[in-house]
Parts: sequence; C-alpha cells; structure tokens
Amino acid sequence: FGIAAGPDGNLWTTDASRGRIARVTPQGEIRPFPAAAVMTAATPRGHRAVRVRVRCPAGSALACRGTLHLESSMRRGATRPFLLAPGTSIGIDLPLTRIWRARLAADGRLRLLVGLTPELAPHHAFPPGSWRAVTLRRR
Repeated sequence: FGIAAGPDGNLWTTDASRGRIARVTPQGEIRPFPAAAVMTAATPRGHRAVRVRVRCPAGSALACRGTLHLESSMRRGATRPFLLAPGTSIGIDLPLTRIWRARLAADGRLRLLVGLTPELAPHHAFPPGSWRAVTLRRR
C-alpha cells in the first residue's frame, strides 16, 4: 500500500499478501523483509534422527531465524531454533523420540512431518517448503 525510497537505493513497500515489508532492488528484484528461511531437504539419519537442511537467501537485509519441529499423528517431537546469516545454509539434526524409535522397530516404517516456522512472520505467511514428509524404514 505504501512505498518509499530508502537511503540504500532500494524501494521499500508493504507486501500485504504476506503481511510483511518488501524491498525492491534497483535491478527490480522483489525480496521479502525480513527474509524467510527455506527448508531445502529433510532426510533420515539412521533410526535416531532426521537431518534438515535450511538456507537463508543471499542478499537478505537481516539474518533468518525460526524454529524447526518434528511431529507425527502421535505427537510433537524435537524442536530446534536456528539463526542463519544471509547466504548461508546449515544441517540440523532433529532426534526421534523413544516412542517413534519403538514404532519404527515394531512396524518397520514411520512417517513424520518436518516443519519450519519463521520468526517475525504472521502465522499464515509460511515460506515455500515449510513442511516436508519423511518416511523412515527399518533396514
């Protein structure tokens, strides 16, 4: 709705569809502010954890922060907060609960959801790839 020229050479405007501010660079690129982290992968780490790769977009004005959480229909498991500098990525291990490990041993497979909740974003403005399904199988 509003637009203003910033001292940094960017135009700043509101992004009503995402409930945040957007930055328009001199090259015409539109970037949300603050930047939202993106989950790029979620893979099993044996029968004890799920490794989640998270990336903070390059060129962000601020670091990306948020929380990863692991859950299933049975319950919520591990949560891990993160803080990433712009242009960086990290692998974060979310451990399985004892109940999930027992279920995996008994049933031979376990289906989990990995969620990413960005900080400073409204509850309805989740970045792409906010949820991923992971299926673990007994070997």
